[in-house]
Amino acid sequence: MVPLLLAYAGFTQQTLEHDCFQCEMKQSTDAIISNNGNVFGDGADSTISDDNGTTGNIIDDSQKINFGSEAPDFTLKDINGDTVRLSSLKGKIVVLEFWGTWCKACIGGIPEMKTYYEKYKSKGLEVVGIDCRDSEERWKAAVYSHGIPWFNVRNSGKQDITTVYGVRLFPTKFVIDKSGMVLKLFIGECQEFYDYLDELLK
Repeated sequence: MVPLLLAYAGFTQQTLEHDCFQCEMKQSTDAIISNNGNVFGDGADSTISDDNGTTGNIIDDSQKINFGSEAPDFTLKDINGDTVRLSSLKGKIVVLEFWGTWCKACIGGIPEMKTYYEKYKSKGLEVVGIDCRDSEERWKAAVYSHGIPWFNVRNSGKQDITTVYGVRLFPTKFVIDKSGMVLKLFIGECQEFYDYLDELLK
């Protein structure tokens, strides 16, 4: 079988599409974490199969982030060249969305994310889109063409934020509480994420 997750060097379009997680290929986060709340699971099932039987690791087991633990801080530049630091957003409910313009599920989810951002921003919701594997030009063009209103940063700093958070598939969304603690992880573009926001922010 061909691995679903390939080395970060030398991407092809086929590789990128494999890492783009459609809803049909998604398992609930609750099904892939262990009962002790470890996102990356001690003994939990951390593989997924697509319709062709291709398998691969959902997340990097070397990175351990627990629900209720503080989200790793980072500083990246936004689309205007200004600095965005995650810890500066404490006091808000933050969604970190790891995405890319090459990911059909990511692009397809933009309209619904915009709807929810407008619905809950007055209640303290903030979204930080972390673009991955794109050129600066392609990233900026997508942000402008889709009219994305939230913070947009690019994973282009000295530290690879996907490694810090153990992200392998896209989109991946982390929900972080007002104190900066990780509440929930969602992999793929699925309704469960939006239902969770409704429950959290209603």
